Amino acid sequence: MEKASLQKKIYNPIIEKKVSGFLDNLDLDKLRNDCIDGVIKKGMEYRPDLVADYYLGDSSLSWLITYVNNFFNGIKDYKVGTKIKIPKI
Repeated sequence: MEKASLQKKIYNPIIEKKVSGFLDNLDLDKLRNDCIDGVIKKGMEYRPDLVADYYLGDSSLSWLITYVNNFFNGIKDYKVGTKIKIPKI
C-alpha cells in the first residue's frame, strides 16, 4: 500500500522563475545588507517555513531568513515578536 502525501506541492512558475534567477546571481554579502524589516507573528513561532512562505512566498527559502538573521539555534530563534530582516529577492 502506498503512503498518502500529507503535503501537496503546487508548482508556481512565477515563483520558480524568481527563485531560479535569484539563486543564479546570489551574492551572500549583499543579501545581508539589502533587507526589509519583518516580525515573527503569532502562529509562526518555531516555524521558519511559515515565516518564509509569508514573507517570500516560498517555504523552501527559510534558509535565507535564517542566514541573514544569523540564527544559530535552529527553530528556537523563531519566537513570536522577534524582529527579523527579510532579504529582498
